[in-house]
Amino acid sequence: MKQIHLREAWYMAPERDLLGLDPTGTESRPGCWLTVNVPTTVQAALVAHGRAPSPWRDYNARAFKAYEQETWWFRHEFELTDDAADYDAFELCFEGISLFGMVWLNGEPVGYTQNAHHEYVVDVTSQINPSGSNVLAVTCGLRLDDIKRRLRPEIRSAHDAPRSIMRMPQMSSGWDFAPHLWLTGLWRPVTLLCHRRASISDVFVRTVEISGDIATLQANVQVRQFGRHTEAPKLHISIHEAPETDAIWSGTFEVYGDGTINIPVTLPSARLWYPQPLGEPFLYTLNIRVSCDGEELDRHTSTFGVRTIELKQDGQFTFVVNGREVFAKGANWVPPNSLTWDASPETYRHLIELAANANFNMFRIWGGGIYESETFYELCDHHGIMIWQDFMFANTRLPDDDPGFMENITREVRTAVTRLRWHPCIALWCGNNECLEAWASGPWPEEADRHFGERVYFSILPRVVNQLAPDIPYVPGSPHGGASTRSLTIGDYHDWYSLPNWRTYDDNAPLFSSEYGCRAVPQRETVDAMISPEFQWDRYGFQNAVWQYHHGNCGALKQMLPEFGEPTTLDDYIACTQELQATMMRYAVEVYRRRMFRTSGSLIWQYNEPWPGVTFAMVDFFGRAKASYYWVRHACAPIMGMFYNKDGSLSFWGINDLPAAKECTVRIRRFNHSGSLLGEAAFNGTLAASTATRIVPELPESVRIQDPAQEFLHGELRCGDKLSEHFYHNSKRIDWCLPKTELTARYTHGNDDILHVTLVSSGYVHFVALSVEDALARFSDNYIDLLPNEPRTIVIRSCRTKTVTIRAANAEPLRVSVSS
Repeated sequence: MKQIHLREAWYMAPERDLLGLDPTGTESRPGCWLTVNVPTTVQAALVAHGRAPSPWRDYNARAFKAYEQETWWFRHEFELTDDAADYDAFELCFEGISLFGMVWLNGEPVGYTQNAHHEYVVDVTSQINPSGSNVLAVTCGLRLDDIKRRLRPEIRSAHDAPRSIMRMPQMSSGWDFAPHLWLTGLWRPVTLLCHRRASISDVFVRTVEISGDIATLQANVQVRQFGRHTEAPKLHISIHEAPETDAIWSGTFEVYGDGTINIPVTLPSARLWYPQPLGEPFLYTLNIRVSCDGEELDRHTSTFGVRTIELKQDGQFTFVVNGREVFAKGANWVPPNSLTWDASPETYRHLIELAANANFNMFRIWGGGIYESETFYELCDHHGIMIWQDFMFANTRLPDDDPGFMENITREVRTAVTRLRWHPCIALWCGNNECLEAWASGPWPEEADRHFGERVYFSILPRVVNQLAPDIPYVPGSPHGGASTRSLTIGDYHDWYSLPNWRTYDDNAPLFSSEYGCRAVPQRETVDAMISPEFQWDRYGFQNAVWQYHHGNCGALKQMLPEFGEPTTLDDYIACTQELQATMMRYAVEVYRRRMFRTSGSLIWQYNEPWPGVTFAMVDFFGRAKASYYWVRHACAPIMGMFYNKDGSLSFWGINDLPAAKECTVRIRRFNHSGSLLGEAAFNGTLAASTATRIVPELPESVRIQDPAQEFLHGELRCGDKLSEHFYHNSKRIDWCLPKTELTARYTHGNDDILHVTLVSSGYVHFVALSVEDALARFSDNYIDLLPNEPRTIVIRSCRTKTVTIRAANAEPLRVSVSS
């Protein structure tokens, strides 16, 4: 099969500007069109051409409502190469059209789609011109008026009326972390598929069984046949431990009938795929070729992992990979860009590498977004990050008695499962986000006589999963458990009830916490990009409407903020909110991990964000990590030490995620806030594999805090070359007496755009934060505490750094100019 990617030299225009021209024909007036590359959305293209403002700043996203009622045309002309006559069939593959789309080729309608969530493939063999010019035209629109007319009372609700039947990302209607921004366009690639005789249409390698070091697999390959040939096509398949190495298994098979071949494979000494930190996320390389009459017709190369996965739900909610229980550490993932939904490969790489460096081993793909790009899942495969995959249904009722709607979503979910099932990172299929909870505990029973949507979650989805990916667990929704879905002893749990009393994360710990979080204002550099200077600060703080538009009405955040400070400047406010979020999220992760495996997972809401705002995100829209990212990274370390206060009794614990026991040492020091050492104690212990261990049941007198406002503890846990440190204060942040302390910094250059910044202080310095101009800069650590006269070096990897800004809670800000 030959693939021709139709990327460049597209034209886009609103239907009203075409003045009666036929956009599907060979004659068209070029002056009516904007030149675009595909994939794109109308909104992104208008921004790129300067026809619309950036939606990230101030109120600008409101301007895009003007385009929602319009129909847009996309047009592309192409010619085939001289060998086109040798092909037997041609198909156009649209990986994503939003929302309603009609496709025309050479003046003839060839297909229609009404779902942005799945690819659309149309046979154009009879319409294509193999020896001359071809005109491809696509009309896209939202048809909001038609949708509103189709809404029935039992489906309609005040806040989400159109989106209940619109098969596109639900967050586009506006969410508490995203703007209202409905998109139109060809948001994923368009490809012409040229088939000769036979093509590979689907490949799926599943792990049947692992016994000792022997893995039994089944390779399912589907080959489509076109035209005539004198012999049956042959399938050549080989498995390699690395792309350039010799095959460790190979075979050749003839293709008959419908072209589906199920091939048993046995791998001795199999190397397994594990999530971090249980082992290596090993990936095999799979090569497949199809030939006929001595001619190679198609080839396929991909990777796959050997692993089994199950979900224990009898009194627990625990993922088990290759027979080993896994404590899930991570966060919820949302679409990375409200203007395009997808992101660039570089953005995906940055975000997922940050997550891997934060010791994450699970993302939950939230059901109000998208089925992510192949780049996303491939990176998660590579880094050992499991995926809890929601189907794209969130917080709304569905017309599950409408045959057309049900046919539409059945095709959607079949496409999604078929596309994603071969990735070893896929750990769970989940029916929806919070729809079961809204029926069990929310307002829906007052608005409808039954749960519209249950036929999707309890019938269609489990049937599709069982047929196409039976080895991967399925649950009907999240949260799911108990009569109210708010059970601490059944299923998973969305903890939006512990705030503002966030210390109840310990008392109300569930079996698996799949959503919980708190907002924080992003770094100053991001604030400068999203809010104009005149709106950034006044004596009332963040009460102006521009901040509210960017989710600045922070609810619980404002209730909790007095515990952390009384900011009088913008920078104070940013620091206070970020420290609040970091403290809460680290505390929750630590107390959940201490309960391993009574609690088996911690997925913070949320990891990333689709636009800049005052959101729950740990990494902001531009890629800058907030303080919570670094504090949670320490809390998720495979070897982690922590102080634990229960009813006034303070102990020290060690958590070991690794599959082997570790010997450890612990040193605890007591300081006052001026930096004077007041007491010290040392201990030895053993951390059992995959468990939490109380190393110091009760602290000795020498390291017990006497004056909570003036003192703190510093704990160090060492296991070989692994070090975990933990600062502990026994009072509210606002009550700490922090004297001003001198902080100095010096830098040296390393190789490959690496900068080493060494910090030293004369006393204790709290919440030391470094920032640079480059939003994608990587910091070895950040938002740290410094002990007196103990230098700390932060490594910054950045392609463009001229100035390093250093801020701290009790030291004057520093700006270090960096020479090349």
